[in-house]
Amino acid sequence: MKFKSRLIVLLLLLLVGLLASARFYTDFLWLVSLGYQHILLRTLAAQTAVFAAAFFISLAFFVPNFMALRQSFRLPGGAGGKENIRYYPTEQPWRESIDNILASKNVTLGLWAAACALSVLIALPASSAGHEALMLIHSQPTGTVDPLFQADISFYLFRLPFIGGVVSAAFGVVLMTTIATLALYAATNNVALARTGNPRAIKHLSGLLAVLLVLQAASYRIDAYRLVYSPRGVAFGASYTDLFASLPILYILMALAVVGAMVALINLKVRKTKLLLGVPAAMMTVSLLAGGIYPAIVQQYIVEPNELARETPFIPVDK
Repeated sequence: MKFKSRLIVLLLLLLVGLLASARFYTDFLWLVSLGYQHILLRTLAAQTAVFAAAFFISLAFFVPNFMALRQSFRLPGGAGGKENIRYYPTEQPWRESIDNILASKNVTLGLWAAACALSVLIALPASSAGHEALMLIHSQPTGTVDPLFQADISFYLFRLPFIGGVVSAAFGVVLMTTIATLALYAATNNVALARTGNPRAIKHLSGLLAVLLVLQAASYRIDAYRLVYSPRGVAFGASYTDLFASLPILYILMALAVVGAMVALINLKVRKTKLLLGVPAAMMTVSLLAGGIYPAIVQQYIVEPNELARETPFIPVDK
């Protein structure tokens, strides 16, 4: 039965591979007939390069996290160590069995396999950005700059989409990892507000939080660039509210994210649970109040009552 099951799976994989390769081969023959086969090959090379980059970067992120997670659940200083009394009571002998399991080579191999599997799942959709990567590499200046940031228009056409996609994907991966790690630590009483948490767990989460806030700061910067083609005003582009409300708030949030990342790095040594949870809570509060409510107030009570007068200076006029 096992042989038949494996044979069926193998045949299904072979069928999927043949269907995929048939489409590729058809496209290749068509482009060869037109003399443009290099376009397909270059795109394929770019997709392969993006896949490899996404895979190894993801692997370099997941492996240390999995190892830190495993280490946080191990017995510090041995089964009788004083350091582990709060989290791993010595009257529970099963803790030693778990510690021995976590120390085994099979668990190490399993964690590596899980890291590889997750990295592949991330790299596969990322490889579709090969076209954007080629535009980034081969972009040329247009000679025209935007009036807000004085950046060449080619930056918005060819570079910003790829950079924004990378930052957004990285932020999503780190955020989901942080939430899952925090939930696991909280469920096992390694992190709690009522007492000092497991130092290893707090250190691990502080490192994740620092990376997350750095990516958040980069995301705010990208959002600032995207104001150049904001649809908020009467004309397409940065409006009064974007310039005098959204942009200053984004700069403030960017600075707060950098400060928060520095606090998270300091918490690698301090290792305080309240500090760990307080930084993202403060960031979310400021982002909600300042980033969401303030621009809406400016738009409704300052711009809309006299919208034409407010927006006219930001509408380009051909001379």
